[in-house]
Amino acid sequence: MLKFYTAGESHGQALLAFVSGLPASLPVDLNFINHELHRRQLGYGRGGRQKIEKDRADIFAGVRHGQTIGAPVALRIENRDWANWENILPVEATAESAGKERKLLAPRPGHADPVGSNADVLVGVGNGDPLLCRHALSCLEGDEPPANG
Repeated sequence: MLKFYTAGESHGQALLAFVSGLPASLPVDLNFINHELHRRQLGYGRGGRQKIEKDRADIFAGVRHGQTIGAPVALRIENRDWANWENILPVEATAESAGKERKLLAPRPGHADPVGSNADVLVGVGNGDPLLCRHALSCLEGDEPPANG
């Protein structure tokens, strides 16, 4: 059975995609995956953020010499803008991050904020919701729609 999982938030350190159930010896072309990620950034209506973020997938497990090995495949897309969010949305509570968090009280047009704020997740509106646009990237790698939460 093929299973697909994602992890990560819009403004988090990275997005992760895990695919299990793939047989060994399937060809995997990382250049093709990265080309498809680049194509996503060229679509109509893309804003300035698309110009500064050059998304690139890295394979961390499950592929050797361009082929699956039968183990789960793990892909990662680094958030190159993480340095700007690290102190605002840190993983751990630190003295440096105290008082720096930004909370949005109104949904932003074109974002999944309304859905995310009503979902069963522990983040606020616009506060790194996993349903935002960047989360969809890892879903594109697996050709699946983003799941709620």
